[in-house]
Amino acid sequence: MLVDPSDEASQVLLGRAFRIAEKVVVPANLLLARLGLLARLYEPMVQALPPDAGADMRREGFTPGLVRTHLAQTRTYLDELAAFRDNPPRLGGIPVTVISGTRTGSGMSARTRADANASHAHRAAQSPAGRHVLARNSGHYVPLTDPEIVATEIRGLVESARTTS
Repeated sequence: MLVDPSDEASQVLLGRAFRIAEKVVVPANLLLARLGLLARLYEPMVQALPPDAGADMRREGFTPGLVRTHLAQTRTYLDELAAFRDNPPRLGGIPVTVISGTRTGSGMSARTRADANASHAHRAAQSPAGRHVLARNSGHYVPLTDPEIVATEIRGLVESARTTS
C-alpha cells in the first residue's frame, strides 16, 4: 500500500527544478523551526488529526532536529530514487495498491500532480494485482482528507492475502 508516494517514475521529482526547490525550501523550514514558526504553517493539517496525534505532531513534527533529518535525507534520496528507477525490484505476484490525491496544493502544482499520478499509475501497473486508486477529496495528505479510502484499500489487501494463502 503506497499513499501518494514520491515515486521513481516521476519526471518532475527527479528534475533539476525540484532539486533546486528543495535546496531553498528545506533550509527555510529549518529557520522557521528554529523561530518556532514552522508549526503555524501546518496547523490546519494538524487540526484534522485526532487530538492525541495532533499533540504528538505539535510536540515532535516541527522541531529543528526533525528538519535537520529532512535536510540530511535530501542529500541522497533523489539519487537513490533514480538508482531504484534504473534497477527496480521484481514484484512477482505481490499486490500493489497506490492511492493518489487528485487536488493541487501543499507544494503541488497541476503539472506536478499530473506527473505524480502518472507515476503512481505506472507503479500500480508493475504488479499483476496492482490497483491505482484516486482520492478525489485529497491533495498530498490523503490519510487526513480521505482516511476511509486508505482503510478500505488496506482491508482489501488483507482480504486478498487471506483468500490467496
